Amino acid sequence: MEPQRRSAWHGYLLVVDGLVPAVRRTTQRGEAAAEFAALHAHLDANATAWGLDGLRLLGIATHAHVMHRRGDQDTSLVLLQALARRLFALSRPGRMVR
Repeated sequence: MEPQRRSAWHGYLLVVDGLVPAVRRTTQRGEAAAEFAALHAHLDANATAWGLDGLRLLGIATHAHVMHRRGDQDTSLVLLQALARRLFALSRPGRMVR
């Protein structure tokens, strides 16, 4: 697998396996903050490989984090689901990514 597709897959797993469950458990705010930090670090390290998509993904992740901190878990989850879908699309081989 190409490095940029592998990193997109890893980002997808960070969102669906770590961050979404942590956001759903609203009593665990510290856990969600740690998961958001891991996602931001991953996106920061790989954003340039994805071009404009990388910048968009960073923006979506930041907005999801802000919504979570404000107590709006529903909006945060919607944004994280969109983020996960885009990361999944970036990880797929042989697909035209727009």
